[in-house]
Amino acid sequence: MGAAQRLTDTTSRTDAAPTPSMSTSMAPTPSSPRSSTIIPSSAPSASLPIRLSDPTPLFTARMAADDEFQFGIPLPFAANLYSTTDRSLTITTNGLLTLGDNTSISESFVDNNGDAPASLYSDSVAAATVFGWWKYMYTNGGGSDGIWWQVNGAGPSQSVSVEWMMWDESGRLSWFTVGYSAARPGRWGLWFWSDGDRGNDSTVGIQGLGAQQQPFWMQVQPNGTTGIRTGTAIWFDTSVPNANGTWQVDTSFSTQCFPAGTWPVGTCGKPAL
Repeated sequence: MGAAQRLTDTTSRTDAAPTPSMSTSMAPTPSSPRSSTIIPSSAPSASLPIRLSDPTPLFTARMAADDEFQFGIPLPFAANLYSTTDRSLTITTNGLLTLGDNTSISESFVDNNGDAPASLYSDSVAAATVFGWWKYMYTNGGGSDGIWWQVNGAGPSQSVSVEWMMWDESGRLSWFTVGYSAARPGRWGLWFWSDGDRGNDSTVGIQGLGAQQQPFWMQVQPNGTTGIRTGTAIWFDTSVPNANGTWQVDTSFSTQCFPAGTWPVGTCGKPAL
């Protein structure tokens, strides 16, 4: 069943190859906000270099400063997460990426037991979900923060990346990227460009359903003050049938190899995707 490991533990589990279930793509249109506008007073103005090489904005400070928006985006290829296969994603301002059209599903930060961070598997969100940095997050209402996405490559090597630059209620920057390549079915990557809360007050992981609709998940348990930091990269592999999967920290990742406007190719000769 579910797997929770400390960030410093890179032991593996074997996981499962999905049986696809397709749904239709959707236009990149935001859902209606479901909460009032809140701007954390401690969040400084941001002027941050977007890493994506060809970013399309989903949500920026110029649009609104709120914490609960969801956006559907179409994909030119099918993505896999456990037994779910889809050609669309739903992106939320609270750090979630889900497969399929889930713009009507709640992204409540606490789970059904009232825990925050939530313990996976969580029924509070869509079944097939990547938890990039799941917590209450906002734009500061005046900087260059927000959420952007892009598709790179062609044919079987196409990839999708989504970059978040958001603030939490304590004024800490949550800056990270979630990426997926069609060349590596079922494998999802997370790259962190800031320390944020180091994962101590947020949920980082992945969850989905197996071929018989049984829940599987992997959750990163930060090790106190030595948790997620700038330069942390994590790979989740959900491609092995009927098991939680494997995850590992990518120690070869360097933020210096990906200056502004170079993602995912970078400048060190080792593309991220």
